[in-house]
Amino acid sequence: MLNEVPDNIEDCFTGLHLLPQSRKYFKTSCSCPDYANPCKHIAGVYYLVASELDDDPLLLFELRGLSRDKLQRELAKSPLGKVLSSAIIY
Repeated sequence: MLNEVPDNIEDCFTGLHLLPQSRKYFKTSCSCPDYANPCKHIAGVYYLVASELDDDPLLLFELRGLSRDKLQRELAKSPLGKVLSSAIIY
């Protein structure tokens, strides 16, 4: 389906991950008096980002520094990518 990221997408990347693999990849802080990390404010940001990614999975590539235009150009280099990139809806 268009605008969905396949479950096995990371198989295309050797040694790279689109999503953080452990908690150590998150460096967060909040000025609230709650001693827990993540506090309710940081957790709220996590939920907001997750919701946005559910609505637009290709946003993940933008968050990792790859623009939609560049993604489309890179996809267009492969036979399957040519078909998919011509059908990406913004």
